[in-house]
Amino acid sequence: MAELTEQQQAAAISARGARRQNKAQPWLIRDDGQIFPNVPLLAKRKNMRVFTGDIKASIEERLRYIQGLPGKRRVTFDEPDPLNITKASKEELIAFAFDEHSEVIDPGEHINKVRALICKLEDLDYNVIFGGGKPGGKASDSTGLHPPAGA
Repeated sequence: MAELTEQQQAAAISARGARRQNKAQPWLIRDDGQIFPNVPLLAKRKNMRVFTGDIKASIEERLRYIQGLPGKRRVTFDEPDPLNITKASKEELIAFAFDEHSEVIDPGEHINKVRALICKLEDLDYNVIFGGGKPGGKASDSTGLHPPAGA
């Protein structure tokens, strides 16, 4: 029998490793409840998931396990989407100013003035947001807002 070269031995070891069962999570479960060893070729399949339940569980228990698993993890946030000043209505902007900054804005104000007030409250450059991206300083002090006490 011929001796294997070092390259052939390395290839054989690599091939064995590719077929080796995962020791940390040894089992996979298919959508129909069948359990399989967690090897790389099976783990790539879309209908296979890691199984952490009892290996001796009945098929009914395994199906309940599958129903309890999420298909894909989804990250959800409890926070609402941030306010888009350029698309928000005047009523939304007024409500935002009151909710976030306790600032009362007259509903009779023009929308552009309301937007300028919001920019001042949020420390944003009104000209960058609404003036085509050209910096022109902060929103003017003629917005009608009074500086907070102690400032």
